[in-house]
Amino acid sequence: MELLSSAGWEVRVEVTYSEFGERGSIDILAFMPSAGVLLVIEIKTDMAAVEATLRKVDEKVRLAPDVARKRFGWDASTVGWLLVMPERSTLRRRVERHSSVFARAFPVRGSEIRRWLQQPTKAIAGLWFLSSSRGTTRIQRRGGGERVRIANCPSPSRGAAA
Repeated sequence: MELLSSAGWEVRVEVTYSEFGERGSIDILAFMPSAGVLLVIEIKTDMAAVEATLRKVDEKVRLAPDVARKRFGWDASTVGWLLVMPERSTLRRRVERHSSVFARAFPVRGSEIRRWLQQPTKAIAGLWFLSSSRGTTRIQRRGGGERVRIANCPSPSRGAAA
């Protein structure tokens, strides 16, 4: 969120909605007033079903302009969206297995997303695997625990070498 705020985005987290019988919350909703761009960010620490993820992202993107206008007075001319996941080989393999679907739904990746966040000029649909340069990845979800990966540490299931 610091990355967004420092670039001039107004940021809200866990923005709930109930529109036309559809209910849920937008993990991160951000607005760049100078550009009139609204950004919907869906955070996934795991992905059991690709189609369910895509359906929910579509719902949130479709409803976000009305939610933003009603709740915060944000009048967006453009809506972009990002699917953000921690840098994990399991998630990368799942995305690779469905590469054609993800390429269509989220064609923008990596450094292009960072550039766009600094100067959004049009809609974006991106997939962003995030990791920290300090060797940790931390993406916290509502109502649940957080997942943290520390580089070069054995997982509890594999056990530590003696």
